[in-house]
Amino acid sequence: MDEILIKARDVGKKIKKRKKGSSLFKPEYEEKTILSGVNLTVNKGECIVVIGESGAGKTLLLDILSGKDKEFSGELSLSSSAYINEIVKKLSPRLSGEKNILNILSSFGIKKKEAISFYDKIAVFSELSENLEKPVREYSYGMKMRLVFSAVAFSKSGLIIIDDMPSAFDRIFMRKVTDKIEELRLMGTSFVLSDNTINLPLSLSAKTVSMSGGKMISVGNPTEETTRFLEKAFSERERKIT
Repeated sequence: MDEILIKARDVGKKIKKRKKGSSLFKPEYEEKTILSGVNLTVNKGECIVVIGESGAGKTLLLDILSGKDKEFSGELSLSSSAYINEIVKKLSPRLSGEKNILNILSSFGIKKKEAISFYDKIAVFSELSENLEKPVREYSYGMKMRLVFSAVAFSKSGLIIIDDMPSAFDRIFMRKVTDKIEELRLMGTSFVLSDNTINLPLSLSAKTVSMSGGKMISVGNPTEETTRFLEKAFSERERKIT
């Protein structure tokens, strides 16, 4: 029987929003549903890619599945995960890339001696060897993402989550990342990723979740789901033009 790392049943989220036309001094509020209909299971060694247009609810869903956002309805059981985008936000800007790598590994319970043994591999994979003595405040966002992904890839985390992954890495490094994902999957690591394009599900042959307007539309194989995504995008563009 497969080991389940995430199990979501009818997960959704509502927020209070000020009614249009209500007074600024005496505002009236109404509930608005921004996420609904999420039923999803992530098994050990499985890769899930969430696709949808901008504003479809992908980031919100990943925030919930990572445990970052705890205000939701429905049932959800989670394993601990490494949410790459959030780890990037928590990097210490005054510390060097080297020290941030050791801090990341330490946060996953890896002792300093073992972390040091991983260091050279992380430096080579990240392609940041010449920058690791610099403070992270001098890094671009892409460099920070490369640093964190490379460290987490050696952290032995069982579940890795990355939002809008293709925008974080250049094409050449992206190929290294997808190859690493496949390698880690064979070792039992699970991934939940989001993508505004159709490239990632196909390149990873990943189970694909389609979202639109804050709703989970369907789950299927990458070819079917990306085809459905394109057909919907083209039909909506034609409707707007008409």
